Amino acid sequence: MRVRWVEGLGGIILGLEKNAYAGVDFDLPRTVAASLVLLGLASGPALLWFTPGGLLAWLGMVAVGTLSGPGMGLSRWCGPLYPLAGPLFVFVVARSAYLIERRGGVTWRGTFYPLEELRAFVRQRPK
Repeated sequence: MRVRWVEGLGGIILGLEKNAYAGVDFDLPRTVAASLVLLGLASGPALLWFTPGGLLAWLGMVAVGTLSGPGMGLSRWCGPLYPLAGPLFVFVVARSAYLIERRGGVTWRGTFYPLEELRAFVRQRPK
């Protein structure tokens, strides 16, 4: 049995709206730091393609995505397009953080969860 989680890029962005900021514990400094690291890892090789190391890294990403993507149910395009995934995911997390901060919390299945309550839960959970 298969169940489609979302459909299309817009569906992915909306589907991650309530969860992406939670992934960084509703913490703005951590969001910025994680975003910078992700941009460097995902897009760095593509931005440095004109250098020997950057070109090899990008070609490695293309090869891995092209060869392993289909085995994981992904398109062969996931390798060449991987450098775009980092900025896209950073956008998703930034959008999630902005909306949750602006709204003061998250609405899920008709219930509003205040941001301070969510942050208190994060602080209480075992590390």
